[in-house]
Amino acid sequence: MQAALALTPSEAHEMKTYRLKKDGIVYIVVPIANEKDVRGTLVVKAEDIVFSPTNFWKGMYRFFSLSTLIFLFGAAIVGITFGIFTSRNLVKRIRNILSSTDEWGLGDFTKLVDDPSKDELGQLARRLNQMALKLRRLFQVQQDFATLEERNRLARELHDSVKQQLFATSIWLNTSRFLIETNVQLSKEHLLKAEKLLHQTRAELSALILELRPVVLEGKDLSHALADYIAMWQEQTAIDAKLKLTGEKQIPPIFEEAYFRIIQEALNNVARHSEASQVNIHLDCDEEVTLIIEDNGLGFDINTEKQRGVGLSSMSERIHTLKGEIDIKSSPGNGVKITVRCNQAEVAVNAGGVNGTNDNKANYDFSR
Repeated sequence: MQAALALTPSEAHEMKTYRLKKDGIVYIVVPIANEKDVRGTLVVKAEDIVFSPTNFWKGMYRFFSLSTLIFLFGAAIVGITFGIFTSRNLVKRIRNILSSTDEWGLGDFTKLVDDPSKDELGQLARRLNQMALKLRRLFQVQQDFATLEERNRLARELHDSVKQQLFATSIWLNTSRFLIETNVQLSKEHLLKAEKLLHQTRAELSALILELRPVVLEGKDLSHALADYIAMWQEQTAIDAKLKLTGEKQIPPIFEEAYFRIIQEALNNVARHSEASQVNIHLDCDEEVTLIIEDNGLGFDINTEKQRGVGLSSMSERIHTLKGEIDIKSSPGNGVKITVRCNQAEVAVNAGGVNGTNDNKANYDFSR
């Protein structure tokens, strides 16, 4: 565009704007005046001007597209920076929660989630802490009940076996003391009977001590624990016992404890009541853990409720806690066959934290 020199007032005395188009060039003449007179004119020469709505919208599109790209680029940088900062803080808080829940999974409910924030994650942490405290109190109550139950069972065992045997021994000794001067031979016979009862009492006490400190709690797996226990039991009772182990699937400690206790109780019943000479034990460690204990003893009438003593009831309670099944078959003169089955997939257990040595950790074993 080119601007021409202003004309004199005499040449532009009329107050009008003139437009002339010639050979594609547009000339525009504009007077320059004040309130009194014309001071001059302005001539504008324009060429190659195309007035098109398409060009207008293209220009607007280019302008706003560039502005949008710049805005989006800046927003992306700000968003990424903010996202990195907030995500790092969020990941740290989630890891804190996971660390505490891992400890809870191992039975340690003393480690709580430290998150004082008031957002949803902070509320979740506080609710998890409340749950952990309630579980800790629940497991402590369960441990107290288990301890009380075990004490009652030991009291019954001592009353039914050791106390009676010691009372009989004292009778034989007193009788022998009165007969030692008048009938030496009869006095010796009474002393031999007293000695025999003392041996039985010692065996009973050894069995009870072994139950209080089962070898399965000494860092051994179930197979080695059973092998050691059965060898010791054979030596004490002079009853032949054969152990057969099949399956290669590892079972969790809560299963090991329950099955070990069931075998202990079954062998204790064999030694005290069955008068058996042979016991066969078969343990199959698969997805379904199966235990079969069979003896050739006197047996009993399974339909008679009185025959179901504390031992059989205790075994049933242990396996039912693991959502398993126990089948006891017996008849007079045909021995006893006990079959126990429990599916590992149906029981939610944690391999850690059971029978641990940390006093702050809860005992998950509900089978005791």
